[in-house]
Amino acid sequence: MSRVYKIGLIVMLMLLITLAKGSMTYGEPEITYYARVSVVLTREDVQNISLGSGEIKEFSPMPAPKGYKLMYLEVASDDTFPESIIPISFDKKIECTNGVRAVISTGRTIKLVNQAEDTTEFTVIIRHVYIKDYKLPIVDNKVEVTIESIPEPFTVENVEFKVATDNYLPIGIVHVIDPQGRDLLEPTTQASLPADAVNFDPHHVRVKLSEHLGTGTYIIEFETSNEYILSCSYLVLQKEFLNTTIPPRSTKSFSYGDSSAKLIGYAVVLYGLAPSGKIRGDVLIEGAPVDRVYDKNEDIKIEGVSYLVPPIEFRLWVRAFVVFGKEFTIINSMNHPVSMIYVPLAIREVGVWSEKGLTITITEEDVSDSEYAYLVVQMPSYGAIEDLITPGGASMSGYLDSRIMWGGQEARSLSVKWDEMYIQVKSGSLIDVGVYRVKIAWKEFKLHVIDANGKPIAGANVVLNETTNIFTTDSEGMVTIRPWKPGIHMVKVIFRGTEVYSCYLSELSEDEVNEIACEVYMLAVSTVSVLGNPIPHATVEVIKSPGNEVVYRCETGDQGSVVIDQLPKGNYDIRVAYKRLEAIEKNFALEKNEEVRIALGMLFELPFLGIPITTTEGALIGGVAAAAVAFKLWRGRSKEEFKEATIEDVED
Repeated sequence: MSRVYKIGLIVMLMLLITLAKGSMTYGEPEITYYARVSVVLTREDVQNISLGSGEIKEFSPMPAPKGYKLMYLEVASDDTFPESIIPISFDKKIECTNGVRAVISTGRTIKLVNQAEDTTEFTVIIRHVYIKDYKLPIVDNKVEVTIESIPEPFTVENVEFKVATDNYLPIGIVHVIDPQGRDLLEPTTQASLPADAVNFDPHHVRVKLSEHLGTGTYIIEFETSNEYILSCSYLVLQKEFLNTTIPPRSTKSFSYGDSSAKLIGYAVVLYGLAPSGKIRGDVLIEGAPVDRVYDKNEDIKIEGVSYLVPPIEFRLWVRAFVVFGKEFTIINSMNHPVSMIYVPLAIREVGVWSEKGLTITITEEDVSDSEYAYLVVQMPSYGAIEDLITPGGASMSGYLDSRIMWGGQEARSLSVKWDEMYIQVKSGSLIDVGVYRVKIAWKEFKLHVIDANGKPIAGANVVLNETTNIFTTDSEGMVTIRPWKPGIHMVKVIFRGTEVYSCYLSELSEDEVNEIACEVYMLAVSTVSVLGNPIPHATVEVIKSPGNEVVYRCETGDQGSVVIDQLPKGNYDIRVAYKRLEAIEKNFALEKNEEVRIALGMLFELPFLGIPITTTEGALIGGVAAAAVAFKLWRGRSKEEFKEATIEDVED
């Protein structure tokens, strides 16, 4: 085989492969992932309150700035409210073991009453929090969030934004680029910012604007991997607390080998103590994404009652991180040792989803291999948590970022937001096992299902691939669907047994009516004779091809035609019958509005008798003999027999 021939053959094969790829038909559309963006404005005021005995103080939310809506109104104390001050109107509260620290409302007026006999004076911090929500398609593995004009009286210090993706998506946040081009997730950049300036996990990031992080466009970059797929309901298991020391100017790597649950990372606390002014170098964590959540430095002075012991000053520093990954490395370039406490964090999927919410059964075995355990639920965008019921029947929906007494021994941490929640189920030897129930309000999506001509389609079935529910359109083509399980939902419209539309649920709006234009078309059928004359009252049957399922049966009108308004895309056999004549249009492809003209082979129809004569019969007998033939056919026969008679029935 010559070299030229080989090259030509290779080029031909490549061309064939390219053409084959171009002609492939996929059953499902290519998916586009979406990120949810929330821009949050916070206004904070301090107010001194003086309440007489039995007096009630009311706090009402102020109107939201244009383009925003009220997220919540919070009335908080520096520590806890005085014992005599009782909240009587609110939605949620922040409570600690010493009392109530704050109350929150999503719309109603907050009311506090003084139950003391005397006047009580106290100070409150009033926070109005507003939010603007929208979603963005993730294109080229990134989204851009632009923060420009800030409504008065808010300033840049009052603004933060959040970007989130649902846990079940195979994508994770890997970079956050600020308007100056800095990667805010890079460890050295994090070290230059306050610890709460940027916080993240693989599916969420929050950025607080300030003098360090101004307005402009932020780019959030993602990567795709099945490693990022997480459950929306799981136990977080905090394993044993491990201690170690990293010597000066050294490097040390860490991992954890327990495989009883999915290891997602570590909680890491680094700290050190050295004489003031003697600390040199720094300490970094590498090898995995790191979120720096706490950073504090404090000078400690040790001195005696007299100068017998002159003052000795030390510098104490503490940093806390969440490390996302199976292993990480500590690089200590300091001139003194660094102490470390780290806790492996693992998750285990739990719970059964339903239309009413989520049911989770937790056993002692589920948490036996952990020191602390938490039940966590993170909702998809189309669900909101209404309540959490413990195994003992207690409702926990009113608690936010709280610690309450548990078994009379210690505090139990819990927080029930609208989009996520957690509750501690184990602390050392103290556990609360049994059935937990999460009540969920699933959002509804309104669809207006129409054909290619804009007419509503009645009686179409809408199905979701992650549920068993079937929803049917009404006479106006309207239908409301309600997904009740986290996942990548495919929405499909089935009409007359054919799939005529499909998309992903994430592409639909939760707030507006979604117009669904289906591949349903108009088909006009006209029947004519050989001479082109219309044939009225012919029977038309539309049959699926291949197969023999009749999907539509009708009759032509006086002009020999009929219009089928709504017929799904596909291949059909169109069969036309008129008395003793029949014709079939085989494998007709309907991909748009179409008109089809079918000739029955009829030359003419005998007057008065209504016998259709074919061209063959007309050629045999001639026009003049037709009447005689008709008479012979008709004589002695019933009307029904006469209609079925053929020219062969004529006797010589």
